[in-house]
Amino acid sequence: MQTAMFAVAEPLKKCSKCRIIKPIPQFPRAKGRRDGFYPYCKPCKSSDTRRYLQQPGAAERAKERHRRWKKDNPEKVRSDSRKRMLAQYGLSASEYETMFELQHGACAICHRPETDRNRSGTTKLLAVDHDHATMRIRGLLCRKCNTVIGLMDEDTGRLAEMISYLIQHRGH
Repeated sequence: MQTAMFAVAEPLKKCSKCRIIKPIPQFPRAKGRRDGFYPYCKPCKSSDTRRYLQQPGAAERAKERHRRWKKDNPEKVRSDSRKRMLAQYGLSASEYETMFELQHGACAICHRPETDRNRSGTTKLLAVDHDHATMRIRGLLCRKCNTVIGLMDEDTGRLAEMISYLIQHRGH
C-alpha cells in the first residue's frame, strides 16, 4: 500500500514595493502589523533604509533614536544581549540558569558575584568561559577573571609564574 505525499505550501505575501509574490520568510517581522510582517520584502526594505540613511542628518537621527530606545528599554537590551551571548555558545537560557545556580550566582574562580555594570547601570551577566580550542564550556566567570585568562592566552604556565611572582613579592 502506498501513502500519498503532500507538499505543504509555504505561505506567500505580495511585496507592496516590488509587487512580487514571495514566501513569508522573505519579509522582515513587524510586531505591530496584523500579519506580523512588514509590507515590503527584505531587499526592498533594505533599499529604502539605505536611501533614507543617505539623507543629510538621517544617520545621526537614527543613532539618537536607537540610543533613546536602549535607555528606555534596559531590560529588553539585557535580554537581547543575553540571547546573543547564549546563542554564541549553543546554550539555552535554562542551561545558563542551571550553571548560574550551581555556582551560587558567583564566578567559578574568585567565587564573587559580578560587580561590573553596563552603561545603563545594570550588573553585567557572568561571562561564559570556554576552551577556545574545543569550544567546550568550562563555567561562568566575572569580567575580571575572564579578562585575565584571555590576556594570558589561557597559558597555565604564565598564570603559575604570575602567582609565584605575587607570592615572592608579598608584603614588600
